[in-house]
Amino acid sequence: MYWNDLFGLSRNIDAMQHALSAESLARSADTEMRFLRSTVEQLADACNRLMLLNRAMWELLQKRTGASEAELLDLINELDLRDGVLDGKLQPSRVCSKCNRVLSKRSRRCLYCGAEADDADPFRGV
Repeated sequence: MYWNDLFGLSRNIDAMQHALSAESLARSADTEMRFLRSTVEQLADACNRLMLLNRAMWELLQKRTGASEAELLDLINELDLRDGVLDGKLQPSRVCSKCNRVLSKRSRRCLYCGAEADDADPFRGV
């Protein structure tokens, strides 16, 4: 009888340790989920602020210069195609200020026209 009680107690201890471990993992997962939810909310807020800023800048530019929506769309497509793919994304790359071709990341000069790379681009790395 004593051995059965001892064996049962041992099984209960194992079950309790397993339950505590699972509870600890669940708490950890819940904490991680809350952090990720907060991060996603912050990113959504930043995107909304950037959309507002871009819209304000476009409307200001349009009022001051008379630029049209068609010109804006043409420029968006031109910028999008600089990496060779029309995918709605602006891939970071340097463009030659002289011939407008993509510059090699390893060269300080344009491989096509020989112009010196202009590294003063404020949007580089953004």
